[in-house]
Amino acid sequence: MKVNLGKWIQGRSKILATVGLFSLVAISAGLQNFSTKNSKILALQEGLQTCFTRVHNSYTARLIGSGSEYLADSFVKNSEECFGEAIRVYENLEITNGTVLEDLNALSTDVSWFHQKLIAKPVEGLFDGNPENVILSNLGSRFEKLEIKREQVNDSLASAKATIQSQKATLGTFFYLVAALVPIFIGLDYFRQKGQEDILEKGESEAKKLLASEKVSASIVQELIIKTLTGLGLKSMARLYDVSVVRGKRLVPESKEDEAGSPIVLSGKKPTKDAFKIEKSWSEDEPQKPAFKRPSLELEETVSNVIDIVSSKIFTQGIKLDIQTEQVEIYGDKEALEQALYNLLSNAIENYNFDDPNKYLSVSVRKLGSTVLMDLFDSGREFTKGFLRQAKGLATGMAEHTELAIAQSLIEEFTGKISFENVANEDGHHVGRKAQIILEAVSSNEKFLPKRRLARIEKTTKKELLKKLKNVQKDA
Repeated sequence: MKVNLGKWIQGRSKILATVGLFSLVAISAGLQNFSTKNSKILALQEGLQTCFTRVHNSYTARLIGSGSEYLADSFVKNSEECFGEAIRVYENLEITNGTVLEDLNALSTDVSWFHQKLIAKPVEGLFDGNPENVILSNLGSRFEKLEIKREQVNDSLASAKATIQSQKATLGTFFYLVAALVPIFIGLDYFRQKGQEDILEKGESEAKKLLASEKVSASIVQELIIKTLTGLGLKSMARLYDVSVVRGKRLVPESKEDEAGSPIVLSGKKPTKDAFKIEKSWSEDEPQKPAFKRPSLELEETVSNVIDIVSSKIFTQGIKLDIQTEQVEIYGDKEALEQALYNLLSNAIENYNFDDPNKYLSVSVRKLGSTVLMDLFDSGREFTKGFLRQAKGLATGMAEHTELAIAQSLIEEFTGKISFENVANEDGHHVGRKAQIILEAVSSNEKFLPKRRLARIEKTTKKELLKKLKNVQKDA
């Protein structure tokens, strides 16, 4: 299966950007760790040089033969502790090079034995019978071995330092690579989201125009839905809608269960030649059962009640009010709709410029078939782009207009719809705001429909089925 790498990356740009940011944090921690190790190795090299300088001073004082403080027990003991501290520092580095640790331990042991030979006194019988020059020659050979061992340790530390530098350079290159990719992923995600938002806004705008028009073609609506789904990347969903709804592809039952039995599993497969031909026969109508009645209300009366409540505010602020309603019954909760309209009108009243002498507010209602459109227009300040995006569900966060958010929630609770938009004149200047509420009118032909049941299934031919249907029509 071929995969378009560009589309695959763009579809997962947000995930890749997030992973990239976490990777940068992890890589930064790794670079910091390598830098710390490098600094500690450098300090360790300098510390070893200081420790060995103390040993050299003690050896020089022994050669001179003076009773210097370099041969004091406290000075020698501190020199040996200096090598012990160097070993602890290396162990804290957690470097896997075990050769360096072995060399440090051997150097520390040799220094301890060297000090014992160095500060030993003839009266103790350690060098009894040996002349002074033999003793100094023996100490000199031991000191040369210490110098060789020190060089080995320095070379091992330099090698470990070079390895860390190489690893740090590689990790640094990877850091800059990821740092370059993260803005690209963020940009791709921005353009993807922006494109989807544009498609949604364009589809919403076209849908409003279709709702406002008196005649709407089914083919135009179907084309709009398929185009919007395809633009959002839901190609399979658009194809399914096209196949099942637009083209009317038959879905046949896979099981032999009738409608009164277990749920039938639908399939898009074509029926075989031996498939059953079903003749639908119904018995007498079953007794009518009461159905759940949806709550309804008189819209004009509801609007009048809300206008009466806010009328004092409207007239005291000098707002010109225009109401055009008609008697229509709609589905919905009366109390919820009154509360929603009150919040909408209250927000409109508080939104005018105080010094505007031409404050205007209109409420109009019109019915288009089973759809009722209510438009609330005010000449106040425009909606912000952030609020419009939030009202369309394209953004989250604290609502800018709490009253409008409450109204939208109340209307959508009883399956109504509401939209907000800024209105401009022909010159593009802002003239006001509009909130449009879409409601469902109560159908005057709503009746109880008798419930039917499947009587039987027979295996027959198409010719026989048509003959039986004609006989049924004659009898009727």
